[in-house]
Amino acid sequence: MTRRLASDSLGVIPDNVARPEYDRAQHGSGIVHLGVGAFHKAHQAVYTDTAMALSGGNWRIDGVSLRSPAARDALVPQDGLYTVCQLQDGQQDMRIVGALRDVHVAPENPERVIALLARPSIHIVTTTITEKGYCLTPGTGTLDLAHPDISADLSNPAVPVSAIGYVGAAITRRHAVNAPVTIVSCDNLSGNGRKFQDAVLQYLELTAPTSVSWCQANVRFPCTMVDRIVPGATLDLRQRVAGALGVDDEACVAAEPFSQWVIEDIASGPLPDWAGAGAVFSREVERYELMKLRLLNAAHSAIAYLGVIGGVAHVSDAMANPGFRSMIRHMMVAEIAPILRSPKGFDVQRYIDALIDRFSNAALLHRTEQIAMDGSQKLPQRILPTLRERASQGLESPALALAVAGWIRFASGLTLEHRPIDVLDPLRPDLRRASSVSGNRRDRVAEFFSIAPIFGADIHAWAAVIDEVASALRRLECEGLDGAITAVIARK
Repeated sequence: MTRRLASDSLGVIPDNVARPEYDRAQHGSGIVHLGVGAFHKAHQAVYTDTAMALSGGNWRIDGVSLRSPAARDALVPQDGLYTVCQLQDGQQDMRIVGALRDVHVAPENPERVIALLARPSIHIVTTTITEKGYCLTPGTGTLDLAHPDISADLSNPAVPVSAIGYVGAAITRRHAVNAPVTIVSCDNLSGNGRKFQDAVLQYLELTAPTSVSWCQANVRFPCTMVDRIVPGATLDLRQRVAGALGVDDEACVAAEPFSQWVIEDIASGPLPDWAGAGAVFSREVERYELMKLRLLNAAHSAIAYLGVIGGVAHVSDAMANPGFRSMIRHMMVAEIAPILRSPKGFDVQRYIDALIDRFSNAALLHRTEQIAMDGSQKLPQRILPTLRERASQGLESPALALAVAGWIRFASGLTLEHRPIDVLDPLRPDLRRASSVSGNRRDRVAEFFSIAPIFGADIHAWAAVIDEVASALRRLECEGLDGAITAVIARK
């Protein structure tokens, strides 16, 4: 049986593999993290590991899995140690992270998790629970009282199921001993802290109304912007890590070199030296979020839809095509950046250069098909606001129009070579109806633009954009992907 990564096996690991630069046994826990997945291990835990190496402090992390024991079963036998394998094209850089102290499985002992969250020595609770974990009503953003998890928590608050229920139960106990806390939402959605706060306050109003005002005064919910591409772990990754370390690691994760964390500067108590570790504390988190949504996410979606319909499997494959790469850069530099309100002192051009490098990283194998899912939920945040604003200024947007045309072709369920696409989207029936409309391409595009949950109720506001998208769709379907891209580049 091959030896596992653990505290007692660190001595056999080669010297070129980085490891914790502090005595883990001398540092207690100050953070509880809800949702111990790959992103947390490659992002917040790495910042915390670096912060303790720089400035010390009792900032180790007690992780909580809200459902599955898989993270606990992988990490506890390894004393919380795991490897982050940083991938850049043909190179790899290994680092063993030691910030995690323990991992708990909430359903196995809910009381223990509530007590942990309520412990006064815990100053921070971080979350990576995905947008679904906020249990919000689509459209209104209010707490979904009919959600099965929330319904169960309201019936039995002492044995929660949801993250909202656990945090709510802990806040009532903290109120009793006057122990403020900072809840740092690290999920990839705009206004994450405010949304989590609203959900928690609504929950408290129903379960512990006397704690609402104390929570408003003593619990901070900063918004954050998080960014790092973390592909799913594979057998190849585990074999690569085992080959480099000489021991097995059942909890290893891969990540790109780039990492960004912007935190709203409103914490209510002590924090690790995350700033020293590279995090940015700012009052302009919303502008950072918009930079990411309108540049990174918009470009990702453009690459994904055009890639899928053009038979391009990975983001890096698309970026290896000089024309595709030039078109994506043009879209960001000439069409998106000029109307963005960037944070003070932020170098937009440098950020775009970094995005081009990140998209070109062939080691990540980021699948276009994966990014293309749920387009009806992504376009309204990523691409359409920029298109609408440019159209209101009388500006044409050939690259963005091509991206939307690519989405329409994708949503129609056929590649440019007429191979079927499995369209995974909550509005799939509406997309299917729009794609089957008779008439010319403009009629088909207009039918898509009539889907109000995506484009809004005023289709007339999109008239000029519809013409531009219809023209781009014609080029895609008549001249192919390369021809359509060439036409965009020719207009620069």
